[in-house]
Amino acid sequence: MFSDNDVSANGRRVRPEYQRALALIESGRADVWVSWAYDRTMRKIGDLDPFIEALTNGGATAHFVQAGGIDLATQGGQMVAGMLVLVARAETGMKSERQKVANRQRAEAGKRSRTGHRPFGWADDRVTVHPVEGPAIARAIREVIAGRSLSSVATEWNTDPDLHTTTGRLWSNRTVSMLMHRPSNPGLAIYQGRILRDTAAEWQPVVTLAEHEAVCAVLDSPSRRTTPGPQRKHLLTGVARCGECGSFLYHRIVGSHGQKAHRHVLACKGSRSHGNRSAAPIEEAVEREVLWRLTRPDAAELFTAKPRKATKSATADIERIRALMDRTTQDYAEGLINGEQLRSATSVQQERLLLAQSRLAQETVLAVPERMRRISPDSVGKVWGELSLSDRQSVINALMAVTVYPTSDPRYGALPFGCLIEWKQ
Repeated sequence: MFSDNDVSANGRRVRPEYQRALALIESGRADVWVSWAYDRTMRKIGDLDPFIEALTNGGATAHFVQAGGIDLATQGGQMVAGMLVLVARAETGMKSERQKVANRQRAEAGKRSRTGHRPFGWADDRVTVHPVEGPAIARAIREVIAGRSLSSVATEWNTDPDLHTTTGRLWSNRTVSMLMHRPSNPGLAIYQGRILRDTAAEWQPVVTLAEHEAVCAVLDSPSRRTTPGPQRKHLLTGVARCGECGSFLYHRIVGSHGQKAHRHVLACKGSRSHGNRSAAPIEEAVEREVLWRLTRPDAAELFTAKPRKATKSATADIERIRALMDRTTQDYAEGLINGEQLRSATSVQQERLLLAQSRLAQETVLAVPERMRRISPDSVGKVWGELSLSDRQSVINALMAVTVYPTSDPRYGALPFGCLIEWKQ
């Protein structure tokens, strides 16, 4: 007896036991092929010729319990076998069509599939929010909106036995991101990738629609880099701006390198005519102001893991664009527009969606190191000293705007080192 469990004769996967049995027949070591039904042996017309050839080479016969014996050595028997293969394939196609119709009807009714693994975040009934997983999803989404990393969420969930995946696998950045992108989180039904916005889902949402759009905007933002770029080496490079033209300042060395005559200065990227300013005193002044701000009693509140208030217009724009994309896809399915029109419209809509998401992400996210959310006045010095340069720059950008005026500007003399610090919060 040879059995390929969970390997369909209709698929493309190799059936190792089937191949072993066929080799046994072809070699003449077995003289009868017995199968319960014909479609248990093959469901593709391309499998018929190799099967007949194996029987012929081995001098064997075939017997199918439900269909009886078929003499594949005759043209009539081969014709019957071919017809049986076509019937089996048609049955498979009709079953698939029935399943698709049932899936569509279920989705349009707002019902959830009862097959497969339980969706993480919901109880066994797949309708009620899970008392532990649901709140964990909501909390993590709000913290990611506020700037938390996906890797820290994955690490936390992997170490908590109550938050393991329903498939038994470990969480990763990718799977956490996929979970946070799920339209089902805010209670949206979906069918074949299309969100059914007019359908009331039967399951309870774990987050609001605004939170769902915000986290998608954060995760999809073009500014969210997954690989590091060139590393900056100086505190105010790409942070401070020129008071003359608004361009970013960068760090450069003037004079003779390696000799006492050289100087470290901040220069304007926009124009060299805006002059150079000594870097050290300005960097020290900015760092001193940051440390002072972080020792204030309300410092921890600046970096708490909660989303900043995003504008309603950005969320409304995203919803409007998504609905328009759904209508465009539906128009193509109904033959109202052709493929070229679909590609053109989709390209424009995707660009608009990215812009709206980018705006929402900028209005929502406070990108700072996570440990800053737990900072206290007595830990400021230690925490600041352990931060990387890029993390220090993110804190400066979150707290203040730094503008440095050239010495030719009348405002230069009224400011310490010509540096103007404007607090954002």
